[in-house]
Amino acid sequence: MTSAAELQEQLQKCVVRLSGPGMRGGTGFFIAPRYVLTCAHVVDGQAGSPVTISWNGEEHQGSVRWSGPRADRDQRVWPHPDLAIVTAPIDGPCVWLDELFPGYDADLLAVGHAKLYGPSAERRPAKLTSPGRIELGTEQLLRISGDELPDGMSGAPVIDLTTGAVCGVVKTARTRDMPHGGVAVPVQALRDLPTDLWRKLWREHDRYHAARGPWPGSLDVLAERRPRELDPAAIVHPDRLQPLLKPTEITELRGLLAELPPPEDLNARYRLACGPNAPRVETQLLDWRDLIKALDDIAVANRGRLHPLLVFAEQTAHRCTRAQVADGLHSWAQRIAVRLGQRPELARYTPPELGSPAAESTAVIAMLEPSALGQERYLCTVWLYRGDEDFEVFAADEAPRPLQEAWAELKSRLPGALNRLDGGAEVMVEFVLPQRLLNEGVDDWQIWPNRKFARLGRRHPVIVRALSTDEDPYSLRRGEDRWKWLAEQDSVPWHWIHCEDARDQEALYSWFEESSNHAALGLTMPPETASARDALEVGLYAGLRVAVWRRPRCEDHAGSGGAMQPCAGKRFRDDLSERLAARRVSQLPHAVKDLRNAAAQQNGTEHCGRDVVLLWDAGRRPESQPLIPLG
Repeated sequence: MTSAAELQEQLQKCVVRLSGPGMRGGTGFFIAPRYVLTCAHVVDGQAGSPVTISWNGEEHQGSVRWSGPRADRDQRVWPHPDLAIVTAPIDGPCVWLDELFPGYDADLLAVGHAKLYGPSAERRPAKLTSPGRIELGTEQLLRISGDELPDGMSGAPVIDLTTGAVCGVVKTARTRDMPHGGVAVPVQALRDLPTDLWRKLWREHDRYHAARGPWPGSLDVLAERRPRELDPAAIVHPDRLQPLLKPTEITELRGLLAELPPPEDLNARYRLACGPNAPRVETQLLDWRDLIKALDDIAVANRGRLHPLLVFAEQTAHRCTRAQVADGLHSWAQRIAVRLGQRPELARYTPPELGSPAAESTAVIAMLEPSALGQERYLCTVWLYRGDEDFEVFAADEAPRPLQEAWAELKSRLPGALNRLDGGAEVMVEFVLPQRLLNEGVDDWQIWPNRKFARLGRRHPVIVRALSTDEDPYSLRRGEDRWKWLAEQDSVPWHWIHCEDARDQEALYSWFEESSNHAALGLTMPPETASARDALEVGLYAGLRVAVWRRPRCEDHAGSGGAMQPCAGKRFRDDLSERLAARRVSQLPHAVKDLRNAAAQQNGTEHCGRDVVLLWDAGRRPESQPLIPLG
């Protein structure tokens, strides 16, 4: 078992002493090769200043790469984050960092330089404990108590002996004549650094430990961290919340991903790995290591399904263009799957493409179906969608209702359904409606009585789907082909029907059947107008899955005179085409939601997000369910 003495020995090798003209001086420590972390007040908050670095009996000249803000004259405590990064011409050993706060009363250890028993600063340890957190303004710092923290200990690393990770940086001792101890800046405060520098530091940190750092192997044998072997049942047991990966395993994965550029779609990749039931992420995802941590925190996988970390590794390898990294990710996933007893599940898994239906969010699906007893009465059904094999009937009518009553009933049921799916911003609302009702302003609904300022389509992605009057096998197959083609494109190629389009239904149908690439339809007028109604009707019969239009009629074609050019419909087309130019089909619901919110902030100006309607059908088809009365 790794002892406190062994951890102290490893920590001491990473500690340096910092000094320089006009500087208070103090302690620092290597967090990555050639990068030292300390407090801003140790180097007087002067970015670019030269620093003398004393390490291993020798002195080296470095400089302050970045520093937090300096204190004003009337400030007794330096402002948050009170951290600085010093570059050093030394390829020294590096600590293992962790953003987690230590548990209450956890055993801690700090190692720094102090003039405690003589005229010169000597390296010395301080045995500490964690009494919890303390607030400094709006920020949380780590309270530390125990041994004395004399001058020179500022900037010293604080290691959590329970986890073996450095969790903080000594900031200040308690006031004179008070019990020993003080305050430390948590490692989490590194997020206040510029994002590019934050990424660079963590990537160099991860590369170091993946290639040659002794720390992960030591942490693997800390009995307090987790058992040596993880029971495979733990990943499907609802009460087990321990992390999935061992330090050596997470280090290897981080090291591989440190070789890849940061993706722009971290949240999308998180949702894709977790599936439709992705828990909400509380911390902003800045790079791959954030994504790994978020997935490692998900200790429970659905029975019979791969853990999200294994799904993520396979998906990332599938899309990786660097063969060495892709092979490393495949090999890593195989070894973890064997340890977890999930090798058969991994063998059966095929990574989906970005933009496929499997990548999409959970959804509330609200259907309005004409009753066979009369076309002016409707049956309401509300489903909760968590995955293609996980539909749940939330509520369903036994008797049909008049249209306005049916709308009102759906409005009253939506808040409860959204709450059942955690109500997060990623939850979509899909309205399955007869074609003649597709232009209803469902996205503009106010369904929260005490929050009149909140509209459904600005809080959640809202889309419409056409209710099938017959499940024609040919139309279904053509729809699958069109969706598959769209999902493979980097952006959606829109085909527009303009206000003056005079093609009849036969010509329009021939155009749709000409190619599966005719898969996304743009209308410059609503479906109530003849040409738009004809195009939508034949398009749906030909398997159309994606369409967009503006709810009101084109004002410039409503009068008897000639239309101004470009007309409102064409202006809508040009504006929307530009704003959606780089969007994949899977991103359209969220992109349209963003447009609705942008338009709401520009009252009195023309904006394509005002009264926009998105027909978007990912192919989710709830199977027949026993009815549950709405009343």
